Amino acid sequence: MRKTYKFQIDPTPRQAKVLDRWLYLCRRLYNAMLEQRIIAWRQHRKHISQYDQMRELSELKAELPEYMEVGAQVLQDVAKRLNRSFQRFFKLGTGFPKFQGRNRYDSFTYTQAGWKFKDGRLALSKCGPIKVRWSRVIEGDIKTVTIKRRAGHWFVCFSCDDVPTPVYPAAERKVGIDLGLEALATTSDGERLENAQYLKGKLKRLRRLQRHLARQKKGSNRRIKTVHQLQRLHAKIANQRADAHHKASTKLVREYAEIHMERIDPQFMLANRRTARAAADVGWSQFKTFLQSKAAAAGRKIVEKSARDTSRECSGCGQLVPKKPRDRWHTCPHCGTSLHRDHNAAIVILNRAS
Repeated sequence: MRKTYKFQIDPTPRQAKVLDRWLYLCRRLYNAMLEQRIIAWRQHRKHISQYDQMRELSELKAELPEYMEVGAQVLQDVAKRLNRSFQRFFKLGTGFPKFQGRNRYDSFTYTQAGWKFKDGRLALSKCGPIKVRWSRVIEGDIKTVTIKRRAGHWFVCFSCDDVPTPVYPAAERKVGIDLGLEALATTSDGERLENAQYLKGKLKRLRRLQRHLARQKKGSNRRIKTVHQLQRLHAKIANQRADAHHKASTKLVREYAEIHMERIDPQFMLANRRTARAAADVGWSQFKTFLQSKAAAAGRKIVEKSARDTSRECSGCGQLVPKKPRDRWHTCPHCGTSLHRDHNAAIVILNRAS
């Protein structure tokens, strides 16, 4: 299986300055390559491939010697990255590739050359050994090494092939899960995986920082400091949410052989202004992604079923029992079934035919 290992790195001030400059040069190259493609198509109806642009890199270095500072594979990856953006646009209908501002282009990638391990550190060509906060052992064959800047901190991501699949105890049980806002997920066994609402818990501080930012002069040192504070706070919220999702998805994959869940589009909740913030806070998309990838790696089965009327259908007799969103308890007047509405929905999901 393919897996990415992410670690925080602590470059020295000199090394951080070098990394920042490389990001600047890569961003400038990305924008120039994008402009070249746009002009070639508009004026000559000519398509420029990533290989055409990669072949021009030697001429670029001759005209702009500053690009000699950056590794050749890093510059080639810029062309590949732009090409992937165009592929997503043409094949998936995503947005047309955009010119990258200084706060948007935040990573560059090595493949097989330009880096190595030296005395427990990550040594980058023309930058030197950088301290890495190792937190686990890297398994598999390292294919790419990505240096990333996020919220004022630096990280390294090792993308590895042939990583051994995790071995979980044998399991035979099936479970249905209902995704919700009150709880992240409720299982058909009655267990609730709570939603910690990390965004809601830090909303007061976020609002205060946003007010500070709105009053500060653009380009000032105080504004830059406030922006960094906001970035770090959002990064902390995202990290806490991801940690909770990892633990919840691992727990389900470890305990159940077959997991039945709703076939829903999380964007549906984001489109409703009454539930958008709560839906963004719970993060269904990320949780489903984690659950599906871990289940596939562990040989567990994910079964998606229709979400229609799961909140109204009675798990005991199948009759529809109307409810309002604020009604959190399911009581069936036909068969007398009485339980939490999310627990009822999870049982309905499990019982439905595939």
